Amino acid sequence: MTNYSKEPSSLFSGVVNEYVKYRPRYPKDFIDQVLNWFQADGQGRLLDAGCGPGTVTLDMSIALKRSLASIECRDD
Repeated sequence: MTNYSKEPSSLFSGVVNEYVKYRPRYPKDFIDQVLNWFQADGQGRLLDAGCGPGTVTLDMSIALKRSLASIECRDD
């Protein structure tokens, strides 16, 4: 079992740029399938809670009227 010495909310502290740069994006076919399943017609809304860098929100926003991404902010 892994024992993390840091709080979970700080595990990626200081490596945000690398995370965004190297984390693979979801394939366009997957995004299209999700949008199709929800019958996105350009009028819908999306709330992406806990979105990280917001890549899914950005990829899906082209088929939505409004999107809102929400991340956890640190207090320090």
